[in-house]
Amino acid sequence: MDRTGLAQVHRKEDIAVQELNDNRKFRIYFCASLESKQPPYIEHFDTVEQAQQAFETVANYTLYLHEKGLMKDDSNFGFIERFVHDEWLSIEDLADYQDKLSKG
Repeated sequence: MDRTGLAQVHRKEDIAVQELNDNRKFRIYFCASLESKQPPYIEHFDTVEQAQQAFETVANYTLYLHEKGLMKDDSNFGFIERFVHDEWLSIEDLADYQDKLSKG
């Protein structure tokens, strides 16, 4: 199943979570393995900086598990999204996004 399929499977659940967390406009979405039957790790945040810090922590932990041979499949992926106009949009270039925010 590709990334689009995963997003579609979890879309209704994600919207329900968003309704409970109206003030949390950012989230990380991380799938540890494309072969896994486990749902992706999704966590909501108030700011893009919080989301970035959590994303880096998850990514570094996954890298650590690979280096120690505790996680065999390295086909993982993840991204940061922002909730805009009732849908989650991926922030493709975080540095560019933060630059636009600082300029107003």
